Amino acid sequence: MTQGDIRITPGQEHGLACLGVEHDDLAARGEEARTHVTVAGDLCWTPRPGVPEPAELDECPWAPFAALLSAQELSIANLEAALTPLDQPIAKSGPRVRSAPSLAGVVRRGGFGAVSLANNHVGDFGERGVVDTLEACRAAGLLTVGAGADVQAAEAPLVVERGGVRLAFVAATEGNLGAAGSGRAGTAALRNGRAQTAVARLSAAGAATVVLLHAGNEYYPLPSPYLVDLAHSFVEAGASAVVIHHQHMPGGVQVHRGVPVVYGTGNFLFPMYYPYVHPGWHQGYLVRLGFSGTRVSELTLFPYHQSRGQRRVEAMPPDEAEELAARLRERSAALADASTLEREWERFCGEQRPRLLAALLGMTRLERRLVRLLGIWPRWRMRPDRVAALLTLLATESYSQAAMTTLKEELRRTGVSSRGV
Repeated sequence: MTQGDIRITPGQEHGLACLGVEHDDLAARGEEARTHVTVAGDLCWTPRPGVPEPAELDECPWAPFAALLSAQELSIANLEAALTPLDQPIAKSGPRVRSAPSLAGVVRRGGFGAVSLANNHVGDFGERGVVDTLEACRAAGLLTVGAGADVQAAEAPLVVERGGVRLAFVAATEGNLGAAGSGRAGTAALRNGRAQTAVARLSAAGAATVVLLHAGNEYYPLPSPYLVDLAHSFVEAGASAVVIHHQHMPGGVQVHRGVPVVYGTGNFLFPMYYPYVHPGWHQGYLVRLGFSGTRVSELTLFPYHQSRGQRRVEAMPPDEAEELAARLRERSAALADASTLEREWERFCGEQRPRLLAALLGMTRLERRLVRLLGIWPRWRMRPDRVAALLTLLATESYSQAAMTTLKEELRRTGVSSRGV
């Protein structure tokens, strides 16, 4: 069977619209799923004047889904914020995200038993912020994976027995800002195939292993060719399922060698207050995996809207769920064609050209405008031969690591806070 044989069928369960994902390889043995795990995408509660803290709410922000989450053997979310009172973030581009420590209790009472902390925001407030997050989760009774007091703890899998099945979760994130190190608290970063090695070890020991990846490109509903290869490497190491979040919009699904790969859950609860966010920001789905032993034999998606004017997750009406199903079928079909993925990836990078060149070359606002409107290459800033040198640096891991170390040192020299970087 190929990825193109994915079938996504609207239905209803627990009084909620759902999308059943069918593939001959999932149902080939006719086994009934006896153990169920639900995975949610990015979850945070950004502070804002006049907005109550999570613990002050009268109702769980995802109340329509609380019963569903509680009914599973385990429900796990990607906690996309440092739970800390600190207000001095590390030096990085983009938003630095934190939530009140009380959010951990809301997450636990809302039906989740665990959270993944391997993402690009838990380390936003340095080592102390990571430790605060771990302590808040522990106090709330939440299991954690993907962060720790040092690199060994951060990369350690979460292993639990549920419904007669030994479940293991391996979580990792792209990038190493805020990553754990030797004697340094932080998150689990993808590096040197160590996560794949952990998956192989757990699989060989008889665990049903779920890989949670925080990876991909924001506002892009398809995976890059690199991300497909990365996901497949975990399947080939022995993973029972791979679930990816970070793109802030729902992506497609494929089945590779009999193993489901979800290329983007979308946000679960992520209120933001930028003047503009992509329309896909407000849509997502819960992923429920049904296990027959160590094998996934059932895959169901529960779609929703989130943060549409209010900080809550709302069940998606059946007619809108059918529209989303159609889009997911298109995105899932694209996964079967490598040439389509390559073409769409090049198109997306073309759209991102002004932003990426501005970041790489330090262009002014006027120069960005020239690139965006006229397509002008800023030769006065960098000659083509120097572009080739920059490409070599980025494409060579050892040079890339040297460049990152140098830039971190430059931040320290200039007195910019870089704790945890």
